[in-house]
Amino acid sequence: QRRSLVRGLLDGMLAPGHVLLEQLRLEGPALVLAISLGIGPAVAEGPVAVRRRLRRVQTVLDHAFGTEVLTLLDAESGRAVVPKGCEPPEDLARAVSRACGLEVRIAAVPADGPGA
Repeated sequence: QRRSLVRGLLDGMLAPGHVLLEQLRLEGPALVLAISLGIGPAVAEGPVAVRRRLRRVQTVLDHAFGTEVLTLLDAESGRAVVPKGCEPPEDLARAVSRACGLEVRIAAVPADGPGA
């Protein structure tokens, strides 16, 4: 359900005032992150290793922003939505890189809210 919510939110398919947006504190401004993991030569990994790495990325994002960050991640990249208007910590890419053992690039853009 969470993946569907994030996908719908990022694709503009959730109407403002949707009950789930309010529950997740996403009815107002948010920060949207584009995350690229593992820049460089491809490394073959099993699904368990990938899931563990993505959980570590999730943990770093949650701690960095002090709240649960909604993510839509796969082995190579993904997007995240941070509830509340804020700036990403200066060392966020470095912290995510340390946690997952890969080179990481992160781009951030503020969003006014759903439907804006």
